[in-house]
Amino acid sequence: MRVKKTALSRIFAIFFCAVLIFSLSALCLADDDGDKTDEILETSDSFDGADDTVTVGAVCDADTDAAPETGSETYTTGASDSYDYHVIDVAEVLSDTQLDALENEIVRARAESGVDFYFVTVKDFTSYGYGEDDVSEFTMDILFKEDVFGVKETDSAAILVFSTDYRDFCTYSTQPVYDIVRGEIEEYIEAHNILPNVRDNKDDYYSAALAFVTEYSKVVKESKAGTLDRSLYKEPFGWFGGGVISAIVGLIAGAVKTGSQKSKLKTVHFQDRASKYTVPGSLEVDNSRDTFLYSHVSRVYVEPSSSRSSGGGGSSFSGGSHGGGGRSGKY
Repeated sequence: MRVKKTALSRIFAIFFCAVLIFSLSALCLADDDGDKTDEILETSDSFDGADDTVTVGAVCDADTDAAPETGSETYTTGASDSYDYHVIDVAEVLSDTQLDALENEIVRARAESGVDFYFVTVKDFTSYGYGEDDVSEFTMDILFKEDVFGVKETDSAAILVFSTDYRDFCTYSTQPVYDIVRGEIEEYIEAHNILPNVRDNKDDYYSAALAFVTEYSKVVKESKAGTLDRSLYKEPFGWFGGGVISAIVGLIAGAVKTGSQKSKLKTVHFQDRASKYTVPGSLEVDNSRDTFLYSHVSRVYVEPSSSRSSGGGGSSFSGGSHGGGGRSGKY
């Protein structure tokens, strides 16, 4: 009986240990799953959208491909330590080769002029919580917010933004740069160097960004060297004067051509009455009616005009409390 009792005790002890080990294993697995769930929730919390105004950092987070892979030491941080690049291409209008070339051109321009240049494309800036007329506010937020470029208001910096879906654009410069390019220079560069590359469905955003960087850098560099000639950036006679002169030239050319044609005509004397050209009683109209062989009605749908239709240029704006200023509009 003692042997049997000892054997039963051993069996019971082994069974109890097995149950205890199984319970501890289940608890460990449950805790591991809980940790993973917490990680997912923490990740989700960063995109909870609680702030309806939307932080501009979402511009970067919206597309993991927006930031270039900066394996090369060629890229510099510039004014911000938040990111080591100056181009955000959310709209994906640049090839990898163009993106790298533009980054390197920005580095070269900064070394020559002391200005940090930034270039951003998005599909629709209003999707980040901004109104249709707030592209300038959107642009300044990208430049100054710590979660994007984090530029300081006293830095020398300039940015160009394109919102491709509705053809919005904006250029902005901080005060040190704006004091140099404001007015006729920024208008001239916009009209002659930047926008021609993207108008009429050309959509060459790389060339537009390159022109922005090179032309602004050239102007700032020449200004610092004391060799800037502002007269080169003035439209001859101004916009209004140029239109008036074009109209006058057209009128003169038309008058000369008309006079030349008239001199070639062989005029004859004509009668002031029609009696000599008609036979009395030969034409008497005593009845008239309209007869239609068939009728046809065509209907054409007219597309309603959109408040965000494409336009033809920009207008100046002030940077407000940030200082500086720029231009924004349609292209």
